This record gives sequence, structure tokens and C-alpha cells, in this order.
Amino acid sequence: MKNKIFTRLFVLSTMALLLSNLDLLAQNTDPGTGWDNLIISSDVVIEEDFTTYEHLHSREHTNQGNSKDVFDEGTFEWIWGHRNQVKDIPFINYLGSATFTFDTCAFAPTWGVAYSLNSDGTPRDPDPTTEGVSNGFVEVSRQGYGDTRGYFMIDLRQLPYVEAIQYSHSSSGGVRRGFALLFSLNDSLTWDTLRYQPGDAWNTSYTKSPADFPGDPYIMTKKMNEYNCQVSGNGMLWEDQIKASNVMLMFISNPTSEQAVRIHDLKVYGGDAPTGINDVLSGGLTVTSVNDQIVVSEPAFIEVFSCDGAVVKNAKVDDVMSTSDLADGIYVVKASSASKTTTIKILKK
Repeated sequence: MKNKIFTRLFVLSTMALLLSNLDLLAQNTDPGTGWDNLIISSDVVIEEDFTTYEHLHSREHTNQGNSKDVFDEGTFEWIWGHRNQVKDIPFINYLGSATFTFDTCAFAPTWGVAYSLNSDGTPRDPDPTTEGVSNGFVEVSRQGYGDTRGYFMIDLRQLPYVEAIQYSHSSSGGVRRGFALLFSLNDSLTWDTLRYQPGDAWNTSYTKSPADFPGDPYIMTKKMNEYNCQVSGNGMLWEDQIKASNVMLMFISNPTSEQAVRIHDLKVYGGDAPTGINDVLSGGLTVTSVNDQIVVSEPAFIEVFSCDGAVVKNAKVDDVMSTSDLADGIYVVKASSASKTTTIKILKK
């Protein structure tokens, strides 16, 4: 099962950009995007800081990889640093729960970021910890810690609508250690990369947004960014829009540098889908969804897509289509006439 998952996961393209002196000056080593760039209207439904998880073994200090196994010279036994486990996390003020799946992961409920200490374990003065990055983390292991690369999966499919997430990460015992955040909207059949932040390779860093519809459903374009993880030893803050249903997320360590990654904080925003979800994504025709009907301003070819891009219904040339036979959920409707096309999202409930 594990090999099948990760065969699909690591199709991560690396767009090469031409480098110049100006490019090099553009590198951004700020502590991530911060948590104040998105306008978020939903409530927090998950707020996790990993302070209630068992610390399997304690190495000398936080600069050392916590998920790596330790050989006890006294007992001549290996002390495992990582484990696999599944936990249900109830939503805050909302019915249902998320499921956290930890594969080859370790936990340190009291440790802070690696570079808050000197190499001998004494506190640094001043403490360089990035504001907003809490003590406590899950460490997702790299290849070689155990028998395979680990992952931290978050199943949010019981939540009708996920608007955005905020999270923080840091390095274990070093700097320039990045991560990839993957997402699935089709029950884990396929995965794509939501955010890719590789170490100091700033010219390949990018995000995608499942909320983007550039004409056809879920043909998402990369949005390159200038952030790198050169300062990840001090902790970094990130946030990403999602605006979708049936959401699953997965953190993995940097696919190119084989280094463990630590997730310190995770906040999920969502709940009921907003009533104004019938946003026009591209224009030309007037398309509305009212009382289990899609109404178009003139006869058109109408297609209805599920969140994973599959066609679930179509009408050859008409100005009305019934949606009464569709299951509740979020759909994309595309109406096309000879010279006009309009794409909207609808909420069927």
C-alpha cells in the first residue's frame, strides 16, 4: 500500500528558471508567508500544536533528529524514535472529526525549534524562534529513518468545505530543509502538490490552489514564489487557500534533499460551504443554480463536473438542466454556446 501511494506522490515537476544576478537578489529568506495575507471568513475547526503526543525517546537536545532510532549501549537494543498511528481529531464547534495518519513520524511535545539552542544544548540569547511557531511538533521522517520516507496525512472529508489552512514548520538539526504539502480531492486516488518549498532552491518553489479555475475545472497552474527555507532552523509560517470539499492533505519531507521536517502548528478553517459559492469563474453567458436547476441565459452545451474533474452530467443544447439526481456537494458547471463560455461553481444540498 505504501509503495502504491508514493509512486503517485513524487511526480513533482521542477520548472527551471534562468538565473541572473537580479534573480539571486530576489531570494526571500523571510520566515514564510506569514499568517496575515489571506482573507479568511470561516471559523477554525482544527487547531493542533502536537503537545499531547508521546515522546518516544529524548536525544540530547532539539538540534538532533528526533525520528532517528537510537542504539542503547547499555541494553544493546534499538530505541525506536518513530511510530505509525491514527488519531481522530474532533472539529471545534462543528460535528464530525478529522483523521490524522502518522507514518514513520516522531513527536516532541515540549521541544522548540532546533536553532533556539547552541550546538551544546544551551539556550541561545537572543532566542531566534520565529513568532507564532509553538513548542511541540510532529517530525516526519526522511528516507533512511526506518524503512521508508514518512508522511503525515490529514483527512478532512467529513468537513463539507475547507477554506484555508495555516501551519508552521522547522528543520531538525539544520537549515535549508523544506517540505511538500500534497492534496487530494478524490478520496486519495490521485495526489497533487499544493505547496513545494525545497530548502534553498528558491527558483523551484511554487504553490497551486484547488480554488483556481482557469477556464477548465481543476487545470491548475503553478504559481512560483521566491521563498526558500534557508531560515527553517528558526521556524517558518505558511498559509494556503483551498476552498473545496472532500479534502485530504499530506505533509512529506523535502523530496530532493532527504531531510526530516517538523510541523509545529496546524490550523484548518472551514465548515458549511458559503451561500455565495456560485461565483462566476469565466464569463459570456449568465448561468445560475436555483431549486435543483441550472438555468442558462440562452441554449448552450452544459457540462457538470465533480471536484476531481470528472463529467457527471451533460446536456447537448439546452437552457435548463435538472440537478435533482446529483448527490450533495460542490460541482463545477460549464456552459458553452457558439461564441461564449461561462464556468461557475455550485453547491448542491
